[in-house]
Amino acid sequence: MGTHERFLHELAYSKGEIFAGQCLSIVEGDAMNKGISRLRDWIWHHRLQSAVLLIVLLIGIGFQLPWIVNDIRFGLPPSTGQNCGSTIHGYSSPAQNMRADATVQVLTCFWHAYQSCQAATMSQTNADTDAGSTSTVTIEQRNDHCAIYGQEEIVVNTRTTNTTFICNKLSQEGDTLQLSDCDGVADFALTPRRITLTRFTIWTYESYICGRIGGVHPNDPQRVESCFFTAYTHCLDDAMLYDTQENGTKVEKDFMIDNHCGVVYLSGSHTAMCASLEWRADGLHFMQCGTDGDIFVPRTLSGSSI
Repeated sequence: MGTHERFLHELAYSKGEIFAGQCLSIVEGDAMNKGISRLRDWIWHHRLQSAVLLIVLLIGIGFQLPWIVNDIRFGLPPSTGQNCGSTIHGYSSPAQNMRADATVQVLTCFWHAYQSCQAATMSQTNADTDAGSTSTVTIEQRNDHCAIYGQEEIVVNTRTTNTTFICNKLSQEGDTLQLSDCDGVADFALTPRRITLTRFTIWTYESYICGRIGGVHPNDPQRVESCFFTAYTHCLDDAMLYDTQENGTKVEKDFMIDNHCGVVYLSGSHTAMCASLEWRADGLHFMQCGTDGDIFVPRTLSGSSI
């Protein structure tokens, strides 16, 4: 075959391909038009069902819209990385045999991960009788700095709201971690188990109450002292209450295992750490409790302790 014949052959072949493609496009377009026409007819003959489906679709989009906006504003959730655990704050006595230093361990884990900007996650829950919130925070490397990506869920009665946020700074103040330079929420703190509360009574401290010695409705002193001394030796988040009389006046002395396994002493507005605790045959001996010195809680109550 000569060059001229080869050229005519290739031209005819290419035109055939073009023509075949055009025919295929026409067929596909015709099929699409028929599909649209059938869909339109179905919607017209099933107007009620179509309206219900449309409403459901719009509601679904409405529920997803906040998440879509948050993803655009703050980015997708990062990898959770190491699970440091959770802290729970509430206004009821916790279960027995919980570690007193458990919340500090959670915060320490998260703080150590932040030092090298390693992915890690923790959560903090504040619970009340009819409301509560849970903040879940994750460390992530974002551009040229270490950031904290967070999601907060707030529940009030039966209503739940969710918020996504970013905090750009994390600092440590004692056992507390402070999140600041936040976008989406106000700056807030991640806190360990509460030891003292000025607005509430002892029963709202985040400690298991071993019981009360003395007072109007006392518990068995030996049982209470055994419970508290066990907590002291095993670092459990327990507390005990002691009602006594000093110069004819009722005085309440409260003792708790703090977040570092020591004994904290409270009496009125006075708070102090006790150097040590001994359980002897006659009762508990709290040693060097601030300006009140050594404090003795007897196993057998006398008239001055009732």
